Amino acid sequence: AAQPGVVYIWFRAGVYLSRLASGEPLPKSVKLPVAVVRFGDDLTFVFMGGEVVVDYARKLKRLFAAVHPWTVGYAYEVPCYIPSARILNEGGYEADSSLIYYGFYGPLRASVEDIIMSRLTKMLDSPRTQ
Repeated sequence: AAQPGVVYIWFRAGVYLSRLASGEPLPKSVKLPVAVVRFGDDLTFVFMGGEVVVDYARKLKRLFAAVHPWTVGYAYEVPCYIPSARILNEGGYEADSSLIYYGFYGPLRASVEDIIMSRLTKMLDSPRTQ
């Protein structure tokens, strides 16, 4: 009997071939919804789509301690596992092969953490509206 992972690889290949046969391109990027919600000066929620690794919460708490960030993963949607640079460097399931279960070919680029943190930094640094 075939192992479940082998069966899924054949399924994924079939999905990709169907996309290509219908003229649909294979995905080249992953959309990741993010949002920041502040409650005065006491609490800031940082919402991130996807299965987010804890490295993001730790980094946000270190860089933005004054606004008391609370990182929430699985917000809005779950496009895939969202690794940090550390996880990508270490390799393994989350970095190398978890994307296949979401319909993507991986791994993500090493710059994924910089891209996400750049966007969140802009949001967290933006002036508050009254």
